[in-house]
Amino acid sequence: MATTTTTTIDGAFVKRARADLIGRADLVGRGLARRLSDQMDGWFDALGANLPDGWAIIATGGYAAGILTPGSDIDVVLLHPARTSAAEVRAIAEPLWYPMWDGGVKLSPAAHSVKSLLGLASSDLVTATAILRVRRLAGADAGVAELRAQGLEHWRKRSTHWLAELRTVSEERWSKVGEVASLLEPDLKEGQGGLRDYDTIRWALAVDRPEISASLEAPYADLAAPAEALLATRCELHRLTGKSTNVLLLQDQDAIAAAMGFADADVLMARVSSAARAIDWASERFWWRVERCARGTTRSGGGFAVR
Repeated sequence: MATTTTTTIDGAFVKRARADLIGRADLVGRGLARRLSDQMDGWFDALGANLPDGWAIIATGGYAAGILTPGSDIDVVLLHPARTSAAEVRAIAEPLWYPMWDGGVKLSPAAHSVKSLLGLASSDLVTATAILRVRRLAGADAGVAELRAQGLEHWRKRSTHWLAELRTVSEERWSKVGEVASLLEPDLKEGQGGLRDYDTIRWALAVDRPEISASLEAPYADLAAPAEALLATRCELHRLTGKSTNVLLLQDQDAIAAAMGFADADVLMARVSSAARAIDWASERFWWRVERCARGTTRSGGGFAVR
């Protein structure tokens, strides 16, 4: 993990360093996303070098995977010992977060003990899925390991509930946003067949139930290439617009196609459509089979239900 001296990490430095990296034309797609994540890792490693014993900074969600587009939310949690006062948490947290905020970083921080974070995850789908993949950025590892293990254990214990929630939330999102493959101006992240569906399949598979794993007709790894195509396009969209938007507007498509080396916007959109169809087809077949499992289990008295 790269390190940077803490004296240099202020808002001006962060803004300049991120702009320099985002401006590099030789970095596209995953290459850019990895470098942005590595850069952020180095800053948190340095800022958290003197955390008290038992404290840690962790990445959750997409950042935990080591991937950040220029407009990504950067989800981090300051883990602290139980019964720590709010004043102490604030005193430790502010020097960590403010350089990022002052530098224009879209930081989404939180502070929790392991117990309080697990308590929140017990009833909140966003938190429950976010802690299925966590990564230590600085500080003690013990709490991170405990959170990782217990988060996954709690997810699997309530697998029936979470599968139903995933399905319901997905259907609501599809109805609101529409299909990536068929829209002239698709939402690359939230649309049907988009990056959110790719993640949702992974979360569902994490319940580690044979009948759920068998519901995915092909290996999950087969969806990595389609997801990569959407990720690369999203990276260029954020870089071009300077915003966190995930909607690929007609007015931006020619410039993004040129940046990615495509002949024109039609070629770009054909690639986006093909990638989204692959994810959508896998997702649709997966949830159809999961629902068949649900109906079968309900008839046998197991009570499993996916709405």
